[in-house]
Amino acid sequence: MKKLIDTKCAFVPPVSLECYEDFEEFAKSAAVVTYSTEYFQSPFKSDKKRLRRVILSAIGVKLDNIPLTFTYMIDYSDFDASAEDWQDQTQQTDDRISAILSDLKAKCNLIRGTIDTGSKMGEALVARP
Repeated sequence: MKKLIDTKCAFVPPVSLECYEDFEEFAKSAAVVTYSTEYFQSPFKSDKKRLRRVILSAIGVKLDNIPLTFTYMIDYSDFDASAEDWQDQTQQTDDRISAILSDLKAKCNLIRGTIDTGSKMGEALVARP
C-alpha cells in the first residue's frame, strides 16, 4: 500500500488590499481574476445601468508556492466628485470603472462572476453541533 505524505494544509483567507496598484501587480500573475458588479439604483426602467461598485478577486496567485487570493473593491466614493450633477457623477463613475475593467481584461484572464469557495467561516461554525 502506498504511504501518504503527511502534509499540513492551512486555509489562508483572501487578502484585502487597500491599493489598486498592488492588486494590479498580483492580478498579472493570477490564474484567474473575477469581478462582480453593483449598479446605481434608478426608479426608471428606461435609465441606463451605471456601475456603482466592482469587487475584484485575483485567484491563484502563487507566493512561496502557496496559492493565495487577493481582493480589491472599487466604489463610487473612491472617485472625486468633480461633476455637480448627479447624472454626470454617476456617468463619470461608470466610465472610470469600465476603463479599469477594460485595462484588466487586456492584462489578465478576467471573468465576470464569483467562484464558490464553500461555506463561510460563520456558516461552518453554526453548522457544528
